[in-house]
Formats: sequence, structure tokens, C-alpha cells
Amino acid sequence: MKARAVLRPQWWWGSLLLIGGVLKYHYHVAGAAELGWILAPVAWLVGLVLDLRFQFEAGSGWVNGDAQLIIAPSCAGVNYLILLFALSLYCCREQLRGLPRAVWLIGVSLGASYGWTVMINTVRICLSSWLYGCDIYGGGLTPELLHRLVGVCLYYLSCTCYYLLLARVFTTHRRQHPAEGKQLRAAALQLLVPLLGYLVLTIGLPGVVGQLHGLHRLFWHHV
Repeated sequence: MKARAVLRPQWWWGSLLLIGGVLKYHYHVAGAAELGWILAPVAWLVGLVLDLRFQFEAGSGWVNGDAQLIIAPSCAGVNYLILLFALSLYCCREQLRGLPRAVWLIGVSLGASYGWTVMINTVRICLSSWLYGCDIYGGGLTPELLHRLVGVCLYYLSCTCYYLLLARVFTTHRRQHPAEGKQLRAAALQLLVPLLGYLVLTIGLPGVVGQLHGLHRLFWHHV
């Protein structure tokens, strides 16, 4: 049992760093065609919901000229996928015992993260497309700013819901229930997990990259 317990953090951190690093590098060097594995299903679902037909254009992405809507690499949500994968592994870290079970759970976590990312990206693009045509802009509120705000709110709220759902699935229920005060503290601490993960991936790491590449203005605008 002790040997298995020692292996758990290695599976959790090692899998996250390896798979997350590969995904991050792939997103950094890939174009629209190479990101078709995540952009194509989003384009298909958006077209289904909005009754639009998208065509792939090399260098741009999936384009609908009539609606002036482009699903480009920036819409891929790979960083969000990595965040969901990290939250998935964190929730099931106590279950990573032995190689076969660990490989199965890591694969399921990656698949669930991918499916949730495609679904949320579809919702985000459809909502942004609808808001773009609304007469609500002015006084500093631009379509680009609203698009960013919608993305921030939707990504954070959805990753929190995803984490709470998985945490409930993998929580070991005990016979003795903690006192009400302890329950509230436990719930507050639980909500900090997706918040910290979100801040690290959307502000922490981009902040370091922005400092290295001189993208200070874009970074602070996002913050």
C-alpha cells in the first residue's frame, strides 16, 4: 500500500506535465489545419445550432462568409482543455493505483476534458455571434471587449461546474458528517481549486510569456 501511495503524486504530476506540455507545444506551433481535431467538431456544432455552413480555408480556419464568422485557431480553447485535464487528474488522484487503472483514468480524463471543451466552445461562439448583432455597444463597450468578457465568464464558470461535478463523483462518502462550519470551510476551499487553476493558466503563464515577448499591453488588457 505504501508503494502505491508513493506512486500517486507521480502519476498525477507526471501525466499532467507530459500531456499538458505536449498539447501546449502543439497549440503553439500548429495552424488551423493541424488544430482540426478540435476546431472541426466545434465548427460542425456551431453550424448545426446557428444553421450555418462552414468551409475550411487554409491559414484562416472554418469560415462562413454570409455571417462573417470565422472559427480560427484562437477559438480552439486548448488552454481550457489543459485546465480541465488538470482538474480531472486532481479529482481522481486518489484512484491512480497501478499502471492499468492509471492509464484508463488518464485516458478517460483526457476524453472528458476534450468533450467538455468542444461543448463550451460551441456555446461561447454561438453566444458571441448572437451578442455581436445586438444593439448594445457604446461607451467603451466594443464587440471585441464583450467577446473577451463572455469568454472569461463562461470559461471560469464552466470549469468550476466541471470540477464540482467530478469532485462529487470521486469523493469518498464517510459515515460521520462534518459540522456545518467545517462544511462551509471545505466548500470554500474546494472552490479555490478551479479558481487557482484558472488564474495560473490564463494569467500566470501568459504573464510570464508576455514578459518574455514584450506583450505587456495585451496581457494587462486581459487581466
